[in-house]
Amino acid sequence: VEKYFSITTGSHTFLKTKFHYNNGLSVVHNSGVYLEHTSEDYALKSPYYKNMNGELNNSIKLYSNRFLNDKLLEISSQFARKSGLYWGGLGAFPIDTISNFIGNLFNIKANLKQLPNAKFLKSINLELYSFANNYGREELCLSSSLDFELEKALRKYSFSLSYNVINTSLSADWISLNSVSINPQISSALQKDAMSDMVFKSKLLISGTKFIDYTVGLDAQYYSLTDLNVYTEVSDIAYLIFPTVKIFKNIPNNQRIEFLIQKDFKYHSFTSIFDNISYLDPYYRNSIENEIQVSLMYNSDFSENSSLFATVKYNVLKNKLMPFLVSSETEYGSLFAQNTGLMHPLSFYASDFNGIVATSSLSFSKNQYDFLISGTVNMLSSSEHVDRNMLPLIELNSMLTVNLFENLDISSYAYFLSEREALRIPSLLSSNSNLTYVPLESYVNLNLSMKYTFQNMIFSLDFKNLLGQRIEFFDGYYDDDRFKFRLGFLYNF
Repeated sequence: VEKYFSITTGSHTFLKTKFHYNNGLSVVHNSGVYLEHTSEDYALKSPYYKNMNGELNNSIKLYSNRFLNDKLLEISSQFARKSGLYWGGLGAFPIDTISNFIGNLFNIKANLKQLPNAKFLKSINLELYSFANNYGREELCLSSSLDFELEKALRKYSFSLSYNVINTSLSADWISLNSVSINPQISSALQKDAMSDMVFKSKLLISGTKFIDYTVGLDAQYYSLTDLNVYTEVSDIAYLIFPTVKIFKNIPNNQRIEFLIQKDFKYHSFTSIFDNISYLDPYYRNSIENEIQVSLMYNSDFSENSSLFATVKYNVLKNKLMPFLVSSETEYGSLFAQNTGLMHPLSFYASDFNGIVATSSLSFSKNQYDFLISGTVNMLSSSEHVDRNMLPLIELNSMLTVNLFENLDISSYAYFLSEREALRIPSLLSSNSNLTYVPLESYVNLNLSMKYTFQNMIFSLDFKNLLGQRIEFFDGYYDDDRFKFRLGFLYNF
């Protein structure tokens, strides 16, 4: 088990440090601590942010894995803090006039796993997390799940249960919107004092072999989203009962074909989105996406050194979240211009999509090099956004790693995303719902990395965005830093 310290620094005052320490190999337990700090375009004195997209992230994690006869108990706790600016479309304004976001997350996880395959109860999982931001939002979630498995008469019987309760409170005392109606397709909680959500899922599966390998079963899911304020209590309730079918067949020459049908409720909490899109609307209303998927997959190992994977999916998506910028030009968007500064967050608009998504990857591996290329063609469309490229048509990834000498590796990474369009909404109100669109340009992000290993030390040099491209993430949010470099050092002890 690795114990290490690493530090990486580079342009735009980038700094990333990691520290991991544990008790080493043991038949009783494996316990340790993990610390991480990341900052970019951030200073130690006001104004703290040296650039619009500056950020500061810190986290500490404690964990212990204990071996209890025929069981494994995994316990961990983590505290993480993430901060930055709501700067979308505000590039012409001084940095010290823009509002910041701060998110604090604390969670505790406990997982109990049965090690022998003969046991009926496979695992018990519990998680409690608490999230709070600097705009009065507090989110408390309790998640639990049970997994059972039994093998009998050449069949495997699996049963799983999960239950999630999420309670959210808001302190938006400066907002008074009792006389207006927010567009219901906008995932907004501006008129809410609190929210209480519940998601329950169960799945029964039977797996076996009879001419073909198969897994068939039944999904039963239920959710309840309840909005609370001093005047009313409104609930959105739905359930699904849907078959799950998975059929796969191994064919000669190391080939495999797989067919899958399934349906699922996907719950998008503020905390789960904040991890990737930190500048989202602090009054976002947690939401449910409904997905039906029919897919056909093919996998082939041409040789020991090469393989091909391909899948074609037909998806039906209900209430898929589409980001849009809440700016000063948005009616009632001025609510986000607080005394502390300007504020242009990302909010979400729910739309329905359906269509085909095709994905393929090809890999080669030799003694001195590894190569992987993958691509996705997305043909999802929406009757609400006719002839609009709301999602990128083409997405490509490639990676090439070459071992030049015994201790020196050079890797290149390339990513291409085709053009798409971002949604613009003139008003948060139902009475003014005319939609407009703005193009987001395609880009190629090419990176080069060199790594040299000497005894228990690793030295690295990274070049980011070699082509100097402007990388557009969302309307108003982009990376315009162009070329960047990183110097890294890691010490194993």
